[in-house]
This record gives sequence, structure tokens and C-alpha cells, in this order.
Amino acid sequence: MGMVQQAYKKGSFIDQKYEVVDVLGEGGFGIVYLVYLHDLTYHSFYALKTFKDEFLSEQTVRDRFRKEAQIWIDIGSHPYLVKAYFVDNISERLFIASEYIAPEKKGGPNSLDAYLKFIPFDLAQSLKWAIQFCHGMEYAYAKGISAHRDIKPSNIMIDQTLTVKITDFGLAGIDKKPEPSSERQQKNNIGLPHQTMQGTSIGTPEYMPPEQFTDLSTCDERSDIYSFGIVLYQMASNGKLPFIAENSEYRWMALKHLHSEKSVPVLNSPLFPIIQKCLQKNSSNRYQSFKFLRTDLEVMLKRQTGEIVRIPHLKEQESWGWNNKGISYGNLSKLEQAIKCYDKAIEIDPNNSGAWDNKGNALRLTGRNKEALECYNNAIKINPSNASAWANKGAVLSTLGQLNDSLQCLHRALDIKPINMRIASLIVAILSERISEFKPAVINAVCKKIISLNLKPYDVDGLFNLGLCYLQIGDLDNALELFLKAEQLAAEDSGIWFELMEVYFKKQNPDRTIKYCDKLINAKQHIEEAINKKSRVLSYTGRYNQAVSLLKETLATYPEMSFLWFTLSELQEQNNNFSEALTSATNCLKLLKQYEGSNQSTIQNVARRVEMLKQKASTSASPEILRALQQLKKAEVEFYKQKQHSDAVRHLVQLYLDAGDKKKAFYYCDMLVTTEDYESYLCYRALIMSRFGDYNGAVVFLTGALKKWPQADVLWYILAQIHEQNGNTKDALEAAIRCREALLKSANPNKQNIADIESKIRILRNK
Repeated sequence: MGMVQQAYKKGSFIDQKYEVVDVLGEGGFGIVYLVYLHDLTYHSFYALKTFKDEFLSEQTVRDRFRKEAQIWIDIGSHPYLVKAYFVDNISERLFIASEYIAPEKKGGPNSLDAYLKFIPFDLAQSLKWAIQFCHGMEYAYAKGISAHRDIKPSNIMIDQTLTVKITDFGLAGIDKKPEPSSERQQKNNIGLPHQTMQGTSIGTPEYMPPEQFTDLSTCDERSDIYSFGIVLYQMASNGKLPFIAENSEYRWMALKHLHSEKSVPVLNSPLFPIIQKCLQKNSSNRYQSFKFLRTDLEVMLKRQTGEIVRIPHLKEQESWGWNNKGISYGNLSKLEQAIKCYDKAIEIDPNNSGAWDNKGNALRLTGRNKEALECYNNAIKINPSNASAWANKGAVLSTLGQLNDSLQCLHRALDIKPINMRIASLIVAILSERISEFKPAVINAVCKKIISLNLKPYDVDGLFNLGLCYLQIGDLDNALELFLKAEQLAAEDSGIWFELMEVYFKKQNPDRTIKYCDKLINAKQHIEEAINKKSRVLSYTGRYNQAVSLLKETLATYPEMSFLWFTLSELQEQNNNFSEALTSATNCLKLLKQYEGSNQSTIQNVARRVEMLKQKASTSASPEILRALQQLKKAEVEFYKQKQHSDAVRHLVQLYLDAGDKKKAFYYCDMLVTTEDYESYLCYRALIMSRFGDYNGAVVFLTGALKKWPQADVLWYILAQIHEQNGNTKDALEAAIRCREALLKSANPNKQNIADIESKIRILRNK
């Protein structure tokens, strides 16, 4: 299901595990949440960054954020960089989880921007922070970035130990200005001449070097040195900027002119000569690297205080770090790189159960299922309580066709405490993928087990998957409540619309069913299923012509939709248009035969339908049968409300039975199952079999049914009647006696029925 998530608020959950504590900040594209991770293994605070909701449909923004995530993971860990722990992929939306730089006290500063505004600091502190910043940037360049492109005080965090932490490498992967990607973006910029369009502006103009205004691809380390020169200027001037655009409407163009032409205002500070060199208009006249800049800063610090800034020792990446890096590469669809990271994690700590589990997932996604199974087994051997590994093992066994073993693993995962809705959702997804191969009773049992755990769904995926569990077991009210809650959080999600359509159809609510059918049709999602449901509802509510027109219009555009040809055939037949129904069924059969993935039993059923319709189309029915068919058509309107339909069908079965038409008698007999009139179905099927010479088959069929429903007096009566018609008086008498016993044991015995069976017993004894 492709979920479309709305903005997260304080107290809401993201993917069942990240509790939103606060919004830390937002920029042109991105938004950063402070979250607390509720997990079976880890519990901690993170800064969780993603792009804003209005850019969900903007592929250029999604690609840009993906590049940023890639850069964070490639850079790795350094004392002067904000540490990105991992990249998560939630409902096809990327999130970067990084360390949260907490202020020294609540409401206090945790960035250079805040210090410049509220907390004065001296030259020595400025030099220490500047040197730390240089070290961090040198490391980032060594890891492959060509330019940061957005250096400013708000992207320089200061932690509780007064240590610099550089953040936001969102523009480091952009080497050209992206084109506007939607009509919405263009509309947003009407009336803003000379300004880079919203969604495509690169950098912050107050800090941009001249070359960044004209040719983004020329930006390099020296461009970042210019931007940091602006930051140094602010550090030396109590936060003042060297260049300010007085007219906000023309801010971008004004600042372009100032950075390109205007000389730097002089400052009375020992730092000014260094600042001047950083802010040269021509990049070849600036410091050529942060290392050269750092050298001059270190000399000044030594002269001022005698101090030397020593970079902390860089620790080797630990097993958990490699594991998180593997998760990140996996979520970026770089599976081979992910597997290498998991191998490093396992090499450092062979007992890292999570790394074995995650490696199994990466291998499974590359189709290496047997290797994946071995990894899950290792994860479980190390930690038998790893619910995720049990569920994932169930998934790979399901893919390998070992359904019973798969089911055992899924149950084992659900038996582990504590379990969370995220694991339960994974199990629902596994069952959904192979729903046609698991028996309904098996799926129902798992769904009931998940429901019994009383797990609280916090987000869209949890609500949706728990709703699927209730829908599977037929609890439509609870399913509806959960799907509607999910829709409140993801109002444009087609997967939720689809399930709401299904629930309302089963609840026999035509208006609501059509509402969600139309939503899907307009969004061009699940068109075949939506048209099928809408056409059936239209037909059931007496709007046959509208139903047929809808199907024909859709098939004119999508002639390959075999399912709709079948539906059209059924509706045409029910309206006694047998020739048209035959044409539609023939088209359906032709398409099924052309499609390699078609189920053979489906092809056989449609082929039988074609033959049956050929017979109907070629023979004229008796006036009595025609009247009965008209009665059935009228009753079809009531079928949606489960009233008159089964009576009309039973009448037709009897008419065709009397007329000696075996095929049609069987056809309408089978229709009784769809009305849930099982007793009539069983009786008529046995009578048809006996009438057309299959006496033994009829007896076996009824005997089997009576083993399951021994109190079904009507079945005993029909069995007695069939035995009697075939000259088997002894067995007929025994069946009649069993019928009387069943009648007497019933809650409300019918006196007339008892009298009738007593009479039948006397006649059979006399025979």
C-alpha cells in the first residue's frame, strides 16, 4: 500500500515506533522532528528529518532528499559532524535519523545561530569553533563531497560540551539547479521576478559566494570557504551580516549584486584579515582549502591563549554502527552495499542477531532465498526471542512454497512478548502476498490471534493492517472504524479507499460503495475492481442500463480487462440477454487463454459458462421459464438486500429439473450458494444427480453432508425420497426415521412436518 502521510503532530507516531516529541525546525524543503524511538531493542531520542508533505508528489525533491540521505551515510562518523545513525524507508518515504543535539538547558542555545542571537562569546571561543568546523569540513571532503553549498550559523550545531557539529548536507549532492517539476510550483512564483523559484532555489543568498548565484556546478571547497567567511564575520561582529538586502521583494538579485560587487565592510577585529581572504570575489584569491584556513586560525588561537585544538580520536565503527549503515543502504535500494555492511557487523560481533536478520532481508530482496533462510536461522539461534527474524523466516519459507513451516514461524513471532504492531503488520503483509495459497481458515486464525493481542496501532500502516485482520474474519464494523481512522491520517491513499469500498460493499451500503469506487476510478487506481463493484451495485439497485453502459465504456478503453468482460456477461445473462452475454463471456475466455498467468480452473469455469450460454442463446425457453427468469431479474434488485433472490432461483431450479434440462438445473442450483441458501443447494444438487441417473453419486453427496449436519431434517427427507424413487425401500425407511428424529429434536418442531414424515414411514413399512 502506498501511503500518503499527513504532517505529524506532537504525540503522533511514525511507523509504529517513532513518537513525535516536537518539531525541531523546517526549511524550504525539509522538516525535522524530535522523536523517541520505541523499539524492541533500542530506546532513544533522534532528530528525524524528511521532506515536507507538499513535496510528496515532486520527484525532483524526492531524488534530492535521497541524495542527501546517501551523502549522510557515505560520510559516516566524525566528532565535528552531526551523526546520521540510519536512513529509514516508511511507506516509500525516506527519513534520516540523526543524533539530537540537546541544549545545555531547556530553551537554551544548541546552534551557532542561537549563540549569535542570545549568548555573547569571545574571540577565543570563536577561534575554537572555527577550527573545529574546518576539521569537520576537511573530513567531509575526504569522503567525497565537492561542496556543502549551505553553510550558515543555523547549520552549525553546538552541543552541551561546546563542540561544533556540522549538519544539513542537503545541497551537497546538487550540482545543477533543478527545473520546476509541477504546475503548482510555477503558480506559487507568479509575481516574483528575478527570484529563484520556490522549490528550486539553491542555498541561502546571505551566505552565497558570487559563483553560486550564476553557476552552481562551479561551487567547490573555496565556495564553502566564502560562506564560512560570512559566518566568521558574524562571529566577529556580534551577529551582523556584511551584506543585507533592504528590499525583501528583490532580495535574491540585490544580494547577488552585493556579493559580486560590494567590498566587505571593515571590522575592528583580529579576525578581519582572515575574513577578508575568505570573502574574495574571485575564488582563486581565497583560501584554497579549509586546511590552509585552519592553519591561520590555529596560529591566532595559539597567540591569543596558548591553546591547541586537538581532534578527538576517531573510533572504529562498532558492530551496531555497521548494522545501521546496512539498514540505510537497504532503504536506499543499495542491497549489495547493505550486505557488505552487515558482513562487517557480523565480523565484529558474530552474535549480532539483528545484523543476521537484516542480512537475510537484503538477501531475500535480491532473490537469494536459501542464503536468507540460513541468516534467519542464525539470528534465531543467537536470540530465540527475535520476533522479526521469526516473521522474516516465515516470509522466506512462504516464498519457497513451504506454507506449513511458514505458518509455524508466523505464530512463533506472535507468541513472543513483547510484540509490537510493526511485527504484526509484517505478518499481515506476508499473508496478503500469498492469500490465494493459504486456506481461509488458516488466515482467519492468524488474524484472530493478532486481534487478541490488543496491540495499539499508532499510525496509518498499523490501522490499515489491523483493519485487514478484522475484515478477514468478517468483523465489518471494527474493520470500517480502523479504515476510516487511517483515512483521516492519509486522506488520499488509494489502498485505504479500496478497502473502504470492499467493506461498504459487504455492508450493502450502495451510496458509500459507489463513493469509493468513484475515488479509485478518478485516481486511476484499482480501476478493474472499482468498475466491477460499481457496476454490480448499480445493477443490484435497479440501474441495469447504467451498469452495462459503465462496463462497455470502460472496456472500450481497457479491452484487456477480462474480469470486467465476465461481470458484463453475468449482468447481461441476468437480464436474459443471452446472445450478448455469450459474446462477453467469449471475450473473457479469449483473454484468459492469451494470458500465461491465468489459473486453469478459472479458464475451465469460463469455458463451461460459454457452453451454457450457447445453449441458452440457441434455445427458446417455455413461457413459464421466461416468466421465472423475469421474476429472477426483479429479484436480482433485492439480492443486494438478501430478500427475494433465493426464492426465484429455487423456482427456476425446479422448472429446469421438471423440463429435463440438467445443465440449467445445475447452473441455477449452484447460484443458491451465492444466496447462502445451502440447504436448498444440497437438496437440489442431490435431486438433479438422481434424476439424471447418478443415484450413487447423489447418495454419497447427501451422506457426506449429513455427517457434517446430522440435524438437517430436510436432507434426511430428500435422501429418503431418492432411495424410494430408486427402489431402495429399506434405506429410504431408515432415512425417513432419521428425519423424524431430527424433527423431534429441533427447537420448534413443526407438527405438520412430523405428521407428513410419520405418514411416509408407514407407507415405506408397508412396502
